[in-house]
Amino acid sequence: GVLGITGTLIDIEGKRDQILAGLDELLDTLKQAVEGIAAPYTFIHYAAEWQQVGGKVREARNATFDQGDLTGYWEGTAAERYSAARGKQDTALAAADDLCTKVHDGLLTLSESGRQFYVDTGTAVIAFLSKFGAALTKIGTVVEAPFGVSDAIDLIADHIVTVSDLVFNVTNLVADQLIVYHELVNAANEPNGLPGNKWPKATADAYSDASATDGTPSSWQVSE
Repeated sequence: GVLGITGTLIDIEGKRDQILAGLDELLDTLKQAVEGIAAPYTFIHYAAEWQQVGGKVREARNATFDQGDLTGYWEGTAAERYSAARGKQDTALAAADDLCTKVHDGLLTLSESGRQFYVDTGTAVIAFLSKFGAALTKIGTVVEAPFGVSDAIDLIADHIVTVSDLVFNVTNLVADQLIVYHELVNAANEPNGLPGNKWPKATADAYSDASATDGTPSSWQVSE
């Protein structure tokens, strides 16, 4: 009996290095998996900021809609040009609002794809720790020690494969992110209402003076 126990302990001691080496490999693989763990939450933060920008754009658009309409107050060529310039401002504000929405939605898409990857990784780690703890408990008893060692070795090997698969799946995540990236770049390239990626002029073209009573032809006059 004593010899049997002694032989078992020697066998366990011999496999300790195998277990430790497996743990090192597993931890290295996990390190690769979690290096960007903060990224999804960063995307959520930026998405919220773009949502706030969109709110400011809509506020400005509502202000121009409510306060910028001078129809009925004046008329003439200048009034027509003002209306045209004002229309371009409204179109530009609509484009800016749409861009904010697209960036917000794109960032949330990036966040969700990344978040799911880390959820899967966390689930795998929790499962490993639970089962590895059970294996260590077996190792702590003389009778079940060989079974605990076997469980630990098998468990480490299985989870190295699992985490490696998760890391490999990051390639799909990167592909999804590249798609969203290109969509965002395209959305910001010459959006309708922002020709040359610049804000349109807020003023009308040059016109004659605003006097309606100086006896000279005027580009505008107060509506009667």
